[in-house]
Amino acid sequence: MKLQSLAIIFIIIILPISIVLSEYTKFQTKTLNLQSTYDSKLITATYDAVKAFKLNTVNSSTSDISASKVRDIEASANTFFASVARNFGLSGYNADLVKDYVPAIVFTLYDGYYIYSPFNNDLANIEQTDTSTSAANGTEIYGTKSYVYYSCRYKGYPKLDDDFTITYTLDNYITIQGIVNGKYRNESGYFIDPNNVQKDPSGNITYRDIPIVEENALTENIYDGTDIQPYNPTSCSYIKENGVKYYWDGSIAFTMLNGKKYIDNKHNNYSYFSSNTKAIEYYEKAQEFSSKVLNELNLAGLTFNKACDVEGNPITDRADFNENVNIFEGDPELSSSNFNEHRLAVIRYAIEHNLQLAIANYNAMFNNADFVMPNLSETDWYKLLNNVSVMSFVQGMQIGGKMYNGYAVVTNNQNEEYIDKNLIYIKDGNKYHKITDKNLTGGSINLNNCQGFLNIDFERKNGGTNNSGQIVYYYPQTESGCYDCIINQNTNNTSSENSFEYVINLGKDSATGRTNR
Repeated sequence: MKLQSLAIIFIIIILPISIVLSEYTKFQTKTLNLQSTYDSKLITATYDAVKAFKLNTVNSSTSDISASKVRDIEASANTFFASVARNFGLSGYNADLVKDYVPAIVFTLYDGYYIYSPFNNDLANIEQTDTSTSAANGTEIYGTKSYVYYSCRYKGYPKLDDDFTITYTLDNYITIQGIVNGKYRNESGYFIDPNNVQKDPSGNITYRDIPIVEENALTENIYDGTDIQPYNPTSCSYIKENGVKYYWDGSIAFTMLNGKKYIDNKHNNYSYFSSNTKAIEYYEKAQEFSSKVLNELNLAGLTFNKACDVEGNPITDRADFNENVNIFEGDPELSSSNFNEHRLAVIRYAIEHNLQLAIANYNAMFNNADFVMPNLSETDWYKLLNNVSVMSFVQGMQIGGKMYNGYAVVTNNQNEEYIDKNLIYIKDGNKYHKITDKNLTGGSINLNNCQGFLNIDFERKNGGTNNSGQIVYYYPQTESGCYDCIINQNTNNTSSENSFEYVINLGKDSATGRTNR
């Protein structure tokens, strides 16, 4: 056969294959680009939901009340669906169509989480009941399911008949309920190593060699609804008890509820506001509670493998629950402690277990649905286990040769429920700094004259309307931010320590190893 004939045959065979391969490559590239684009759009929609939740909670005096919190979550979820419709090119469609692609939205909070997903409104089962809706019993609806705590059940310790639940939080606050050491108990408090708190005969308290003393009263600006000037708030001393702030304007005590002033007779005495003793009270109560857990409740030997599911069966399918390791042994405030390791495992298990149920329920409701629980990255798990966050899912949209299956996790860094070290600001009288500012440990700032505040205390707040009907905005704290650590962020310590470990090392003398207050 002539060479020309072979060349023609080669072209006839290879050219179609090359064209097919070229088109296939273009198709796969387009699919990958769409995947990346949809991921970005999902993150944007989730961020919009977080922003709506933040604005509603920061500017509400009742955001810690259950009904109010559910309302804020419903509003946040509606913002998410609107953003999905806009970003994914579904504008003009009703919310029900958008929800067909969203099996669940998870709102992780301080001691538990809400799942916003479809469910059967079973009025006989309180776990799947929405009494606020007009939907009849057995109707399939989309809404906020009952609050799920970060809790774990334990059986058979310290006595064989003991059966109790421990509810964990994003820090070291726990609640113990049930039969413990042969008696029914309901105890709550911050768990610490009680040996780290020392009290002398005079009543003076030290914590890790740090004197815990009475401090100056906290103050902030507040708009009390009586001033006709939009930007002229009143500076008041305040105390915070059970999540409520009580103010003293120099003559009377009051609280603020959504822009309205209410006289408070219980605290109507200057002595409540003349100083701040919260740190002393914290360590006294934490030591008392922790000693009770270890000694009176006799839980010093409680191990990981005593953990059970809600039905009382041992959790055998996870290695992190099968170890014979004492939960309360060592210093619980260290990130490497047994307590912290188990706490994170409980939170992760609670979220995974109920989220899988929610997605499975979604599949059961929509026979053609084939949604699955995606594998979350460890980075995203770190966000969920250490912050107030929103996790969203979008699945089932056709992108090229496959169905889109994406999720996004966005943290809420401005809230009153929980903060980490990066969300604490230290005010030195002239300006405020991030707690991670290296200048706080370098000697250029006198820590004895500093006070700590949440980052939201420096954010603009809505104070309602004044006598002229104008919306009033004000700043609780009016100091300027440190340019180096707030704007440039070039003096911030990027330590991997948790908030406790970082704060305890602030001002530590490198020569003696002792911490200077």
